[in-house]
Amino acid sequence: MAERGPLRGYDLARILGDTGAASAYVGVALASMAGRQSGGATLVLNLRRIDGASVLLVVPPTAEQIKRDAAIKRPYFPSTKGVKHSF
Repeated sequence: MAERGPLRGYDLARILGDTGAASAYVGVALASMAGRQSGGATLVLNLRRIDGASVLLVVPPTAEQIKRDAAIKRPYFPSTKGVKHSF
């Protein structure tokens, strides 16, 4: 039986270089953005260890979750009120 490669996959270490201990977080961040954009789930595989792999499924939020999160008041977000466009 021949091995079948992924339909769409990226070797982040080859593309971005060695991100060290942050490599799993980089993968999750990129998967989150890709999943949000495509509306589908994304699988993150961390193959840095010789004896195993870390597998994480990243699922984008539902429309209901996005609406609920948008309703939360976040006073710590930066405000652009009164800021003039200087560039």
